[in-house]
Amino acid sequence: PFDETEAGLPALDASGQGHHGTPSSNPPVPSLSVPPVGFDNPRSLSFDGVDQLVDLGNPETLNVSGNVTMSAWVRPLALDGYRNIVVHGFRWMPNGELALRIFDEDYEFTAWDSRDHMASAQVPPGDVDNWHHLAGVYDGESYRLYRDGELIVVHGFRWMPNGELALRIFDEDYEFT
Repeated sequence: PFDETEAGLPALDASGQGHHGTPSSNPPVPSLSVPPVGFDNPRSLSFDGVDQLVDLGNPETLNVSGNVTMSAWVRPLALDGYRNIVVHGFRWMPNGELALRIFDEDYEFTAWDSRDHMASAQVPPGDVDNWHHLAGVYDGESYRLYRDGELIVVHGFRWMPNGELALRIFDEDYEFT
């Protein structure tokens, strides 16, 4: 749940599946800023925007194929460039990546196989430095992007995520829980 109390500690999986995350050598730091939901532990992790991440590796139970949902509570502090939130992949031969991210002032839920298949929408004014829940959903027919439970964009593609890709939770200038 990203409620660790010290920088550098493993991010422990509360699901019981044992998918603990390993922080980068420059680890994200604990923060008392949390989204407006009733989590038991009032902490999140804050990422610096340069090189911080939590790596979950490539456990078989997280290798998605077909319908998939990625979601996260985020508090973006910047919107420029690539700001990956949750990424499953990036791999060559065969090419593949599944990501929930911010890219140049847009929220994106994307699957990549040398070509982007995505739902993308401009980040609304006022989202910077405020908590929001993002969810990307692929249902076999289209990519959907939700912000705070509201559908903000749908884009039809029939290419589905497939395979064995490493899952990482990270990136630039945001807090995540």
